[in-house]
Amino acid sequence: MKNYSYYNLLLLCWLLVFILTPVRGLGMKIVGRITSENGEGLAFATIHQKNTTHGTTSNALGYYSLELLGDSATVVYQYVGYQKVEKTVTGQNPPQNKSVLRLDIQMVPEVVKLEAVVIKPGLEDPAYAIIRMAIANRKKHLLETHDYHCEVYIKGMQRLDQVPEKIFGIPVAVDTGIVYLSESVSQLSFEQPDKIKERVISSKVSGDNRAFSFNQASDILINFYENLIYSEGLSERSFVSPIAANAMLFYDYELLGTTVDNHRTLYKIRVIPRRDHDPAFSGHIYIIEDSWRLHSLNLLLTKEHQIEFVDSLSVRQVLAPVTGDGDEVWMLLTQQFDFLLNAFGFKGHGYFVGVYRDYIVNQGFEKKYFNNEIVRVEPKSNQKDSNYWAITRPVPLTPDEIYDYRLKDSLQLVKESKPYQDSLDRKSNKITPINIFVTGKTIHNNYRKRSWNLPPLTQMLQYNTVEGFVPYFRLSYTQRFDDYKFYRIAPEFRYGFSNERFNARINARYYYNPLKFASVRFSGGRFVEQLNEHSPLEPFDNTVYTLIAEKNYLKIYEKLHFSISHNSELTNGLYFRGLLEWAQRNPLVNTTDYSFKDRPEREFTDNAPENEDLGDTSFEKHQAFLFEAELKWQPGQKYIRRPYRKFVINTRYPGISLLFRAALPDILGSDLNYQRIAGRISHDFKAGLFGAGQFVLEAGGFLNKDSLSFVDFKHFNGNRTIFGHFEVGNFQLLDYYRYSTRKIYYQGHYEHHFNGFVFNKVPFLRKTKIQAVTAFNYLHTEEGKSYWELGIGIEHIIKILRVDYYNSWRSGKHERSGVRFGVGF
Repeated sequence: MKNYSYYNLLLLCWLLVFILTPVRGLGMKIVGRITSENGEGLAFATIHQKNTTHGTTSNALGYYSLELLGDSATVVYQYVGYQKVEKTVTGQNPPQNKSVLRLDIQMVPEVVKLEAVVIKPGLEDPAYAIIRMAIANRKKHLLETHDYHCEVYIKGMQRLDQVPEKIFGIPVAVDTGIVYLSESVSQLSFEQPDKIKERVISSKVSGDNRAFSFNQASDILINFYENLIYSEGLSERSFVSPIAANAMLFYDYELLGTTVDNHRTLYKIRVIPRRDHDPAFSGHIYIIEDSWRLHSLNLLLTKEHQIEFVDSLSVRQVLAPVTGDGDEVWMLLTQQFDFLLNAFGFKGHGYFVGVYRDYIVNQGFEKKYFNNEIVRVEPKSNQKDSNYWAITRPVPLTPDEIYDYRLKDSLQLVKESKPYQDSLDRKSNKITPINIFVTGKTIHNNYRKRSWNLPPLTQMLQYNTVEGFVPYFRLSYTQRFDDYKFYRIAPEFRYGFSNERFNARINARYYYNPLKFASVRFSGGRFVEQLNEHSPLEPFDNTVYTLIAEKNYLKIYEKLHFSISHNSELTNGLYFRGLLEWAQRNPLVNTTDYSFKDRPEREFTDNAPENEDLGDTSFEKHQAFLFEAELKWQPGQKYIRRPYRKFVINTRYPGISLLFRAALPDILGSDLNYQRIAGRISHDFKAGLFGAGQFVLEAGGFLNKDSLSFVDFKHFNGNRTIFGHFEVGNFQLLDYYRYSTRKIYYQGHYEHHFNGFVFNKVPFLRKTKIQAVTAFNYLHTEEGKSYWELGIGIEHIIKILRVDYYNSWRSGKHERSGVRFGVGF
């Protein structure tokens, strides 16, 4: 009762705003508060005009507003677990000359009747028969809506309630309170089976009037008539719907009783995961008798279900009938996600609420209405004023949200000022031991959109048998612009104390068209390169192995070069990369045999590696003029178009790339003459409850090999260290250069991430959230014949680490085995 005056004052303020603001439609506006039988506000209750999908939800305190279509209407109030309320309002209800009617609603818990049913041993709960009918009708209800168009309002709020002073020794620059508050309005279109088109027409982000909301209606489009529910970022695995075709393998059910809604009998059923860590929801669903469709639901996921980043997530949906093609169909009316966060000392909570209204169902679209652009954020969507939002916003703001908008909007100029930006930079630019030894450090000047990046000591101090101890330094300077363009200049320097050789070069890049991913690069100078241009061996890994294990896997040469390259998307899904390079290649030899401990059974190998195809891989100094062109095609590529930027979405089809590389003779003294081609197919895909897979297939060879050096051979990304580099396309036990070839080759790689499918069934392991992974790598060359690797491993160890065990075979004979440690998210 102590907040009674406060709430009424708040309601009065809203009434004044609505009275003074011109309304959007033709009818009156009703406002009020929805409360429980105890007078507590019911957050995110569903309100809609009867026989339409024109509606809204209440806010976190139970307040609502709804502009009616016309002056007379029946308004329906719904809340999961409470009896539905219907109120009829007419033009005579409000006081004369007023366009706003206050209508407070008190809801009472639903009356759930459970007929006396004695469940004898061996007999199942009546809920199972109901669920079987829902499953039998699942596909019918999934497909009954061939297409629809609607307007979607989304509000997202995230709040931090507790913040640590430091995390991993780094000061935390975030305070408690609302850290994200945003609203958006979208026009959403859908056509079976999976065509989506969304146009974001208005967007508001608290504290930044130039920002565009990341709220996306298509992102939270969850249909429980689908067998599997997948949400990017929530979990790597999918979750089974309570009415999926195989739901009874994952759920137990309990009939709690029946209730009546508009002459329809609803069955209230509790859904219970059969096993605590199954990919299944817990909670309640309401199923309509006879039609066996979903009426509403309230479901929950917790961290035991291996969701990421949040401790719990609840999903609440309310559906309502609409008319399409003469038959009644039901559509999503409101949807709400609530989550709790507790990780690394951060505690918080938040929600996303979606209001779906003004449906047009089964009316069809023009033939080319849908295309590969699934979301477009209009450039002027962030320029709507407060009057627009007062008219458009269906869910009233809470006092905290009003305060957050006002405070952050008033502070925006302050936060954009140079003194404020500089103060933040001073705090974030402090260098920590982790920066020095592991990650390196990026120094920011946010006011001028500049940054400088420095490498860690593990990169700055290197050792190899050619140069000896090598101080290495790279400084990267980046200048960014408001339209997401940037340029970057990065000089590099290194000096070999043993061969007394100083090398330096400069790299530059201008990213000039973010909508086309277009950039031009220049590189020039004299520097040291690995024989394999993809640099499969990290300098730190080689330093450790050379000094401690007396194994010098790194094979390098010196290159004086000038190159220019260009990357761009020619049309959606078709990418081009072109390169021109002149290079003088100078061979290098070992100049030192120092290691921390001499091992008599070992000795360092020459800088010219062994190779099955070429007896002697050494080469003389020579020049090369190189041309390279690559086309990549991603069929059916979907994308999101935001102002100045484009985001590509994974597609169901494999990507295809073709590479042509040539050395052109007699240009600027070029000594080489060859042409090499290669084709590659790659794909990432979801495998439902069994996880996800990735594969790469590649084949290639030389059209002409009149003159080439060992540098120009096709090299494969091998690995002889315990440090695993787990990108698909790499080998884990293969010698770095033994199977390099100038003839026809083909290789294949497959990796499968089980995403909890395996260890979820092991009681003492599932709480660790570790995941099983398998890998298969294959290579065929004329000299090496068939080589293949098989690996099994564990990833997500303390979230980021991965350990694999591999075996390899050559021509059917076991060659070697080994453990690999690395990063595996």
